[in-house]
Amino acid sequence: MRKFKIIFFPLFTGLISFSQAKYHNISSNILGEDRELKILLPRSYSEDDDKAYPVIYEFDGSIHCAMPAHAIPKALESIFFIFQPITKKEYNESILKLEGSPVVYLEDKYAEIKNLFGIEKQIIINDFKAVAAAIKKKQKWEYYEELSKLARNNYPETVLSKYYKGLYLENIGESKKAMKTFQSGYILEEIGGITKDLMLEKAEAIKKDFGYKWQK
Repeated sequence: MRKFKIIFFPLFTGLISFSQAKYHNISSNILGEDRELKILLPRSYSEDDDKAYPVIYEFDGSIHCAMPAHAIPKALESIFFIFQPITKKEYNESILKLEGSPVVYLEDKYAEIKNLFGIEKQIIINDFKAVAAAIKKKQKWEYYEELSKLARNNYPETVLSKYYKGLYLENIGESKKAMKTFQSGYILEEIGGITKDLMLEKAEAIKKDFGYKWQK
């Protein structure tokens, strides 16, 4: 009789670096023999906490697989949802409905990626822009400052942090500080459509509105 193994994958094996595997033998009354069960666990797994993980079941021999045809695609969809960039749906249904900080939401999203996949994934520009758009729409200007700090941690050599810092200062009425901040971004690298020219245009607009002189 052909033997098979049942393997439980708490996460998609192509993306996860497993650091622990557990083996168990289970007895089958129908087959009249023991089968080996292998469980692959992510690095973040611990028996001391209650954290739940997505599970994928893999069988050696498809004729023994009793799972519904949609089960694995649904499991993969659940796993990859958190790994993909913020979508329009996530923006509208999650981020815009937040009562708290969208910046914390973004930090938590990437912390969960690290916990689940064992990957230190850099926050992509698309996600920064999505959070910035939510801040602007809800006029929660204080979150621009939080976003600036997060941008500095992820893209320290670029204009991104200065840009969000400038928006924060501009919207809380600190126009002169905002002008200087936009100005200071000129020496940094451009990123995600935020150019040096844009930074100077922002500074120039404030200068004209308030009659400030250029700061050296």
